[in-house]
Amino acid sequence: LQAARQADGAAVAAAARANSETRHVAYVACGGEYFDTNARLSLRSLCAQAKLDHLHSLQNGGPAIKVDVHIVLDDEAMVSYTKWVESEGEYWAPIIDFHTYHVHQIFKDEPELLQLWNRFIDLDDTRPCASVDLFLPHVLQPNVTDVVYIDSDTRIVGSMTTLFEPLPAPLVWAMGDDLISSYNPKFCSSNGYKGKCYYGFAGLNSGVIAFNTQRFRDYGVLNESMWWLEQVEAGEIVHKFGDQDVINYIAENHEADGWTTILPCDTNVRPWMDEMITHLNPKVCDLPSKPIILHGVVHSFEDKPGWHAVSGRVDEAVERVRELPWDVAGNSTVIPMTLCELSDCLNFKEV
Repeated sequence: LQAARQADGAAVAAAARANSETRHVAYVACGGEYFDTNARLSLRSLCAQAKLDHLHSLQNGGPAIKVDVHIVLDDEAMVSYTKWVESEGEYWAPIIDFHTYHVHQIFKDEPELLQLWNRFIDLDDTRPCASVDLFLPHVLQPNVTDVVYIDSDTRIVGSMTTLFEPLPAPLVWAMGDDLISSYNPKFCSSNGYKGKCYYGFAGLNSGVIAFNTQRFRDYGVLNESMWWLEQVEAGEIVHKFGDQDVINYIAENHEADGWTTILPCDTNVRPWMDEMITHLNPKVCDLPSKPIILHGVVHSFEDKPGWHAVSGRVDEAVERVRELPWDVAGNSTVIPMTLCELSDCLNFKEV
């Protein structure tokens, strides 16, 4: 059976390269344990949902769906990642290409970027990967114009097709509302900012970011971080949420330039999604009925029983997707649309 699946997959791989639509996704993972408990499970869900999207596209006469996964790793995570790819990489190879970047090698030939990145690391030396997402447009190959960055503490449970639609000019990036009371006028003033320091109504959450990397580079977005960084280093402002703070600062400063747009609520579903924002008491997002990405912030997949149960069911659903045939031509197999429907992914009842 395994040999038949491999032969089936090889045929699919050949067809995928002949008529395919390539999507780009980026991850950052540091620490072997973190990779095993978060990034590995997120990657598995991404691969499985990509297979479902691919099979449905073929059934509807569309192109093969191919995903290039770009992942930045440190030494410990690289060991865990390599073991996982040796175990599962061949199975997903028909539609998934993996590209790895070592976190301490990404700017070895670009001293100015390396110096800037090291200054960000010095702000939080316990998390050397924490700010890499801000640098991704300078890490990836120039031909990667549109990419979706996803935090590792996520599970992909719905089709990401809409997330891969190119951002129209002049947009640089798109993110979801932060949805909680962290970003508000009091936050800005108490942390040394003069004026508003966050974008939009509730700030941005950087757990899922759709980038146009070319505009990010052309507009010099990284240079925009310099004032913020200098103020933090001088102790004049305080950073609470790392790269997310500087992203909000840049986005707010360039609101009139149209650099930023807000992603729909289904692209970044978090535990407090259905709660009120306390500082002004609105509800920005209802819990969506068809989520795309579940974001287990603050260790929710480990520490919240309901979210932990969902994570387990999603991983079980991945195995069910692996059992589906790759070749659906003339096949009557009913293909599920999403991992969510296979896993009851919105059932967060504590167990």
